[in-house]
Amino acid sequence: MEKLDGRIRNHDREIEKMCNHHFQGFVDSITELLKVRGEAQKLKSQVTETNLRLQEDGKVLISSMEELKQCRVQQRNIATTVDKLTHCLP
Repeated sequence: MEKLDGRIRNHDREIEKMCNHHFQGFVDSITELLKVRGEAQKLKSQVTETNLRLQEDGKVLISSMEELKQCRVQQRNIATTVDKLTHCLP
């Protein structure tokens, strides 16, 4: 039992050494993850803002395109009317 207890203590010390050795790396990784999270939140905010601006600009563009479409329809109707009237004249 004494040998078993000694072996357990040795393994516990080895485990503790291993944990102490890797602890700083773990802390550094967590710190880096927190920085990445902050940067990701900033990026998300910028993407959301850009998306909103793009949607607003898109609304203006769609409105302009609708006006252009109406003008093209009128232009085509006028051209067709002039063509038909030209054929009707002697």
